Amino acid sequence: MLRPVGPLPPGAYWLRRLFVLALILILVGVAWWLLNRGSSDDVPAAATPTVSSSTPTPSVTPTKKPKPTKSTPTPSPTVPVCSDKDVEVTVTTDAESYSTNELPTFTLAVENVSEDACSRDVGAPALELRVSSGGSKVWSSDDCNPGGDSKQKVLDPGDRFGQSVQWERVISQQGCPTPQETAAPGSYQVLARNLDVFSDPVPFVLQ
Repeated sequence: MLRPVGPLPPGAYWLRRLFVLALILILVGVAWWLLNRGSSDDVPAAATPTVSSSTPTPSVTPTKKPKPTKSTPTPSPTVPVCSDKDVEVTVTTDAESYSTNELPTFTLAVENVSEDACSRDVGAPALELRVSSGGSKVWSSDDCNPGGDSKQKVLDPGDRFGQSVQWERVISQQGCPTPQETAAPGSYQVLARNLDVFSDPVPFVLQ
């Protein structure tokens, strides 16, 4: 085989052999390249590893501070004013008869006779004690103490406001002029007033 036999020169046969050998090598190389390419396409790309933290970092949500609010005071319930028909005015004496040296004491009372609580003015200008005899005025608590401030008093149903005054057995006039005369012995009566509401008169005797 190393010595080619034929009509052609030996160099021609060697060229043919080299050409065939080169062709075989090319075919083998192409086959090898195709095989390697197919195998490389079948291999999946390596997945990129995902790094996860074992301890999750908690998300911090900023806490909003509550806005300060102004406290609104709770209003107290409104108590209506007592009308004249809601009250009853009475007066009492500490005795029915007084000797020469005894001074009468009168007690004025304002009572809420309605079924609901209400307020009534019981200040000095709203109250009066008046002594009369034979239909004529003898003495009034307003003559010498006409001023003062009003005073609202809340009265529940059945509540009474009371005030006691001692009469010095003198005759008074508006403006409280002096000197004041002493009331003579005899029969008298006293009545009380709260605003426009009057009590029934109560009789008594000065000796």
